[in-house]
Amino acid sequence: MKQVITILLILIVYPGISKGIAGKVYCIEGIRHADASYHPIDTGSTNPYLNINAFELDIISPSSGVQLYENGLLFLSLSKTTSRMISKHISFGDRELHYVSLNDSVPGNQYLFNTDRPLAVPAEGISFTGDRSGFYYSKLSQDDGKVKIYRAEPGSNVSLEMWEINDEALSFCQDHNTYTHPTVSRSGDIMIFSSDMPGSMGGLDLYISRYENNAWTTPENMGNKFNSTGSELYACLDQNNNLYFSSDGLPGLGGFDIFFSNFNGYGWDDPVNLHDQINTDNDEVAFKINRHGQNHGFYTMIERSGIMKNKINRQLYKVELSAEYKNDNAFLLSDVLREYAMNSPLLAMQKDAKRREDEKLTEAQRIADSLRAEELKAERLAAEKRAEEQRITDSLETARLEAERRAEEQRIADSLKAAELEAEKRRADSLRAEELRKQQEATARDKVVYKVQFLSSMQSVQSKTISVSGKTYKTSEYFYKGAWRVTLGEFDDLEEAIEVRKLLREEGYDQAFVVAFVNGERSLDMDLFKR
Repeated sequence: MKQVITILLILIVYPGISKGIAGKVYCIEGIRHADASYHPIDTGSTNPYLNINAFELDIISPSSGVQLYENGLLFLSLSKTTSRMISKHISFGDRELHYVSLNDSVPGNQYLFNTDRPLAVPAEGISFTGDRSGFYYSKLSQDDGKVKIYRAEPGSNVSLEMWEINDEALSFCQDHNTYTHPTVSRSGDIMIFSSDMPGSMGGLDLYISRYENNAWTTPENMGNKFNSTGSELYACLDQNNNLYFSSDGLPGLGGFDIFFSNFNGYGWDDPVNLHDQINTDNDEVAFKINRHGQNHGFYTMIERSGIMKNKINRQLYKVELSAEYKNDNAFLLSDVLREYAMNSPLLAMQKDAKRREDEKLTEAQRIADSLRAEELKAERLAAEKRAEEQRITDSLETARLEAERRAEEQRIADSLKAAELEAEKRRADSLRAEELRKQQEATARDKVVYKVQFLSSMQSVQSKTISVSGKTYKTSEYFYKGAWRVTLGEFDDLEEAIEVRKLLREEGYDQAFVVAFVNGERSLDMDLFKR
């Protein structure tokens, strides 16, 4: 009880300590969520291999970052040529993409990005293929007002280095949902982006599509290992397909934190929070890394101030290896970020505690921060528990649906098998009945032999053989109405006799026809010729 009273007195004497309890609302690219305020901490990394410095380049709304291009940066800026812009081509107001060259930690010369018509989209929503054969970008669709993904191609006029903009969204962007922030692997066969398409777990989830048979496959949700009830945005693949992205739903320090996921050759490992390297209690978003052998990247910190937290400041930061390791090929920026995030023993609140110790904060500040650390720990454990419960629920639901699917497939297979067996039985019965009928008919009537008559003669020509279409037949003759009639073959089957008659006519015996003999005597019974 004495300890509680002491804490209350401290909070009264030092009212500034309690400001972290008040809630605030974040709004990034239309995504709103509630989160708690935190005491501001210095931007900087405890990773001795890193050097992080502010980069003086204005990030204007609605953009949240930049994209690396050639030896510089693409960024959204106020256009200097608005008089030539067509209103229906402007997705985000009076803005246009610019290119700036890099001179260490300051921007160099600035130019308009060379497209066949003005392109006013946030630069962090652009991703180039590894061979620069095209780039993908997200912009508002004129059809439904939702953000979709499009592709731009190199222009036909190579000397102008002009990019041609395509007004048709990618094939999988057909429904009335958002598709934004694409990142394409260097090989061009993997795309990861954010969407709220059916099946999403929160605001916007990470989805993956693969380029197969000259088309992008149906997107697949990357699952609750990456996605949360919040939003996952700003995906970025480095040269080895390692994945960076920002999330406000996975356990972190502030609103949006930057996460890293290692590509293991088949898929991606569990994401880790870059907590004591880049992230603070502000929003860290739009991480981009150079994929062409240069060890540097960029990200944006978004701070909110004012009574209503409605004043927004976007600060661009450049992150690179320290001077000692910058030109050492044994060190890669992605490897340093990954290894330090996965193996560092420091936690975010431990960093705060060390900083407070160095600054010799009062005992009251230490107690208040300790309470806040416990609260954060409880929130983190609760979030992890909810995530695990959701994973188990999803797994059970998946197993139930799979069992139902297998049961339905078995039912259909059994039904088809039964129908097939019944059909086979009916066919067998029908064939047997027909066979019995023919046997009965054959037993009921006298022996019938069919011959093909092809010649008449006043004198007997006696028996001989004749070849028809390569097959040899014996001839025979009988006396009928004052003349000898010459026939070929003896056939039990009328159809076979008719076929031979046809062959004889083709051989030149135009008058050949079939005659029937019953018990050795010619018969004129026409019923014998019914087919």
